[in-house]
Amino acid sequence: MGINIEDRKNRLKRVFLLLKENKDDIAVEELNEILEEISKEQLRFVDRSELKEILIEIREGFKRIDERFEMMEKRFQANDKAI
Repeated sequence: MGINIEDRKNRLKRVFLLLKENKDDIAVEELNEILEEISKEQLRFVDRSELKEILIEIREGFKRIDERFEMMEKRFQANDKAI
């Protein structure tokens, strides 16, 4: 699991402190580590557009299922009337 918000804040404060102390190289390394962890965490999440497409597919699938049930119901009703 990634770092939590409090850890991230503390690490960013450390980066700023390092910058004030003219330790740019160390600050850059620390900031780079933070950004890498954030990037890894983002990969775990589905993009909103992908999620939207999935939801649309699910809704369309349910509509098709409903249509099939309606067709079956009409057939059964037609068979009942024929008997």
